[in-house]
Amino acid sequence: MKQLSDIQRQLAKKRRLYLRKNKAIQKFANSKEFMVIGVFAFFLGLIGFRLFYLQVIKAGHYEQEISKIHYKESTLDAQRGHIFAMDKTGKPIQLTENIGVYDIYLEPHHLENNNNKQKFIDIIAPALYKHFCVQQVAQESSSMNCLERIQAFTDKNLIPEKPEFFYLGSGVLSEGYDTYDLSGYNAKLDSVVEGMTEEVWLKLIKERLDQKIVIWLKQYNYLWFFEHPTMLDQLAKLQWVKTFENYVYIEPAVVSNKSQIASTINRIFDQYWFKDMKWRIDDQMKQKENTYIKIASGLHPSIAAELIETKKKYRDGFSSCFKYYIQNNSTEGDCETYRWDWNDIGESKSLLHGLGLEEYFIRHYPYDNFLSHVLGYVNKDGVATYGVEEYLNKELEGKDGKIIGRSSSFIGDLGANEFAIDKAQDGNDIYLTIDPTIQKELTKIAQGYKDQFFADSVSITVMNPFNGQVAALVNAPNFNPNQFNDAYEYTPLTPEFAYILDHESYVDVHVYIRKEDGSYRKATTSERQDPTIEKYMTKNVYSAEIFVDKNIKYAYEPGSIFKWLTVAVGIDTDEINLFDFYDDKWFVKIGQYTIENIADNCLGENSFLNALIYSCNVWMVRIVQAVGKEIFYNYLKKLGFGQKTGIELAGEEEGFVGHSTTVSVARFLNNSFGLGMRATPVQIATAYSTLLNDGYLVKPTVVAKRYNKIDEKETENNVTIVRRVFKESTAKELQNALFDVVHQNKQNKEYTALEGFTLGGKSGTSEIAYKGKYLWTAGWTNASFVGIITQENPKYVIVVQVRRPRTNKRWVETAGQVFKSVAEFIIGYELIAE
Repeated sequence: MKQLSDIQRQLAKKRRLYLRKNKAIQKFANSKEFMVIGVFAFFLGLIGFRLFYLQVIKAGHYEQEISKIHYKESTLDAQRGHIFAMDKTGKPIQLTENIGVYDIYLEPHHLENNNNKQKFIDIIAPALYKHFCVQQVAQESSSMNCLERIQAFTDKNLIPEKPEFFYLGSGVLSEGYDTYDLSGYNAKLDSVVEGMTEEVWLKLIKERLDQKIVIWLKQYNYLWFFEHPTMLDQLAKLQWVKTFENYVYIEPAVVSNKSQIASTINRIFDQYWFKDMKWRIDDQMKQKENTYIKIASGLHPSIAAELIETKKKYRDGFSSCFKYYIQNNSTEGDCETYRWDWNDIGESKSLLHGLGLEEYFIRHYPYDNFLSHVLGYVNKDGVATYGVEEYLNKELEGKDGKIIGRSSSFIGDLGANEFAIDKAQDGNDIYLTIDPTIQKELTKIAQGYKDQFFADSVSITVMNPFNGQVAALVNAPNFNPNQFNDAYEYTPLTPEFAYILDHESYVDVHVYIRKEDGSYRKATTSERQDPTIEKYMTKNVYSAEIFVDKNIKYAYEPGSIFKWLTVAVGIDTDEINLFDFYDDKWFVKIGQYTIENIADNCLGENSFLNALIYSCNVWMVRIVQAVGKEIFYNYLKKLGFGQKTGIELAGEEEGFVGHSTTVSVARFLNNSFGLGMRATPVQIATAYSTLLNDGYLVKPTVVAKRYNKIDEKETENNVTIVRRVFKESTAKELQNALFDVVHQNKQNKEYTALEGFTLGGKSGTSEIAYKGKYLWTAGWTNASFVGIITQENPKYVIVVQVRRPRTNKRWVETAGQVFKSVAEFIIGYELIAE
C-alpha cells in the first residue's frame, strides 16, 4: 500500500509540474513575444523560399538575361527581290530597282557648345545644298525643284502664293478668273527663282540648321496623335501645348505649375474618353535632353560618301592632333580645325563625332507608268501596296538577318569567335508572264480609245487559255509608281475639267472641299452641283481610284457576254441543241416580270445559234427555265464566279452570284443574260478559256517563274488545272459558235472582223444604276467584248471593258473596236515573232 501511495504522489507531482509548464507555455503562446517570433519565422521562411527559387529554380533564366547584357545585336537588312518581264527571246527586263539612300542625323550633345555648332553647320550646309539642288535620287534637278525642296526644309514661304481660281459649275467661274493678270505673279516667281543663288541657298540652309540643332534640351515633347478635331482645337488654345495637324506637343520650358496644367489637359481628355493619358502627360512635362535630330532624308549615295569621307578626315585629323598634344602639351598647324576645347582634353572629340548616316533602300520603277497596275508600288516606309508587290510581299521582301556578339563596356566587341551570324535571306526574284511588247502597245491602244470615247477607263485582259498565263493586263488611265503622291495632292478645279461637274456621269471622279483646318474631304452630290462652293481635284485627276486594277476589281454586270455560258449549260445538260428552233414572240412574261429582246433578228422562228448571234434575251430565259436554278448556279460556281481566281495581284474582288436556294425569280432570269450579278474581266477570261481548253478551267497567273537567291534555284510556275466544267464536245461546239457570232452578225462583222483571219467573240452592255434606277444613255453603260484569236490558231482569250463610254452607249461600237485593234496588233506581232 505504501509503495502504491508513493507512486500516486509522484504522478500527482508530475501532473502539477506539467500543468504549471503547460500554463506557462499557453501564457507565452498568448504573449506578444510569441507573435513577433512567429511573424519573423514566417517571413524568414518566405525569404528562404524566394532565394531558393531565384538561385536554384530560375538560375538558368537569369544567367541568360545577364548574358544578354554582354551581347549586342545588329540587323542585317535583306534585299527586296526584283520583278522581271521577259521578251519573246526570253531576255529578262528588270522592272524594279532598290536604290540605297541615306538619312543624315546628329547626336547634338556631342557638340557641347554653340561655337562648335556653328562650325558643324558650316561643314554640313554645302552637302545639303547639293542634296536639294544638284543631285537627287531618281529625280530631276531644276531651279524650281530646288526652290520647292528648300522651302520644305526651311519651313519658309519662299515661293509667292499663287492666287486660286475655280470653275464652280454650271458655267460659273470664281471672281477674278477672267480679269486677273497672272503675268505679274509669273514675273514675281521668276524674280524669286533668279535671285536664289547658291550663296542665298546656303544662308537659308544654315539658318534652318541653327534653329533645328538644339544642343541640350528639347523645346517640345511629343505627346500623342489624335483624330478628334474638336479636342485638338481645345488643346491648341493652351499656351504650353502646340499642335501640328493631328500631332500634339508639350513645351516643358513654359510649364510652371505642373499639377495644375496636367489637371487641365486631363479634363479635356476626359471629355472625349481619353482616360489613360495621365502617365504620358506627367512624363512629357519633364525637360528632356535632345539626343537625336534627323537633319535630312534621301541623300544620294555619292553625297553620303563625301560626308563619310569628311567625317573620317576630321576623325583622323583629331587623332593626329590628340597624339601630338599628349607628346608635346601643345597644338600645331590646322589642329584648330579638328579639335574641340583643349582645356578638357580627356573629353575632347572630333568635330563631326555626333554626325551619323543611316542607309535605307527605296523602291524605284525605271519604266515609270509601264505595268503600274501589275507591279503596284512600295512606299518610302517599305510598305507594299497593290499588284504583285503587295500580293507576293513576303516572298519578295526576304528575311532580315542579325549579328549577335559578346561585348564589353570597356573595350567593345570581343573576339570573332564570340560572334554568331544569322545571314539575311534576300527576297525571291519574280518573273512575270506579261509580254512587254504586247503590254506596251495595248496600253497605247487603251489610252487612245479612252480619249476617243471620253470613257472613264478602258481595261484589257489577254490570257492564254491553255496554261492560264496572262500576256497583258492593261488599264487606261494608269499611274507612275514613283509619283504615287499625285493621288493625294490637291489643286483647284479649273474650266479644263468643267465636264467633271457639269455631267453627272462623271460622278465616279472625286471632287473635294477644303475644310477650315486645311484638310480635304470628298464633296457630296449636292456640293458638286453648288456653283457657290470652291472645289478641288487631285493632281492626277482620279485620286487614289487610279491605283485600282479594274481587270480584277470593281466587278460589274457583264451583260450579254455572259450568254455564251447560258447556251453552254443548255448544251452540256442536253436541254438544247444549237440548231433547235423556237418561236420567239419578242418578249416573255413570267409572273409580274416581262423580259424583252433588243435586236429585230430575234423575232419569229429561229435557232438557238441565231439567239446567240443576235443576243436574244428571251431565248436565254427559256434555257435557264429548262435547266433549273440548282444546275445553273452549280455551273456558275464551277466556272469560278463569285470567287477569287487566285491570280497573284492584291485586291482581287470576288464579284457576286446568287445562290439557288435564295435567289429571287427576277434575279435568276436576269442572270441568264448577265445582269443582276457581278464579275471581273479576269473571271470572265478564265471562264471563256474553258471553250478553248476542252472544257477545263485553268487558274490564271501573272507569274512565270521564281528565282530563290538562297538556294540559287529557279522554279517554273506550274499550270494549275482547277476542274473540268464542260464536256469536250460542248466546248468545241461553243467555240465554233463564237466565230459565227462575229462573222454572221453584220454589225459585229463591221466593227470586229479582221480581213484574212477568223475571229470569235461576244459583245455585251450593262446599264449603270444611279439614284435608284438604271440609265440607258451614253455615259451610263459599261461596254464589253470577249474575243478569241484566231480560229486557225486559237491562242488567246481577250476581254475588253470600256467603262462609261460617252460617245456611244452600245457594246460593239466601242469595246468591239478596241478588240479589233488589239487582235490586229497581236496577230501581226505573233506572225513576226514566229
